[in-house]
Amino acid sequence: MVDLVLSQAQIRSAPQEVKEWLRTILLEELDIGLQPVGADEKEAEISLTECGFKEAGLVLEQIRNDYITCQIFFELGRDSPSDRLGQQRLRRIAIADILRHTRLADAEHLSASLVKIRDAFQTVLGNANAELFAFDHMGGLYIHGTTKRSIKALWQALMTQRTFDLSELPGMATPSGPTMPLNSRVAT
Repeated sequence: MVDLVLSQAQIRSAPQEVKEWLRTILLEELDIGLQPVGADEKEAEISLTECGFKEAGLVLEQIRNDYITCQIFFELGRDSPSDRLGQQRLRRIAIADILRHTRLADAEHLSASLVKIRDAFQTVLGNANAELFAFDHMGGLYIHGTTKRSIKALWQALMTQRTFDLSELPGMATPSGPTMPLNSRVAT
């Protein structure tokens, strides 16, 4: 274990992403709640469309040829320290965390991928006004709690699938043909 001491000047001069990360670590360590100031008011004014398990699979089908966008999509279902606060209508995800977990160097790629995810969601629903996420001025992205749980469940289903035949999962239609267990070896 390593202890780290930062001065007030170092913290003040740190990039916003570092400040957000430090804030999250401190709030988790002190167990004083992870909602940003004014989060209740923010939740009251955000109206997001829920994305169920089936819709999440169909969104994945739409974006499946873009690796980075798929990574970002699954980040929306990642567990966070705020999950300890129980079932929340809206989930806040720090944009800095998404950038760090996906190893993206800038927010430009993140923004482009979020647009692809939003467009795919709107296409799946057939509603150009459906909002999958919203943003705050503190570097946070909000999604509906149902959406987070659906994306997480889709990820878990994909990770526990025992054969290459994923056609039983929503949005994962594959060409017909024999399926192969993951643990079998192909003779060469």
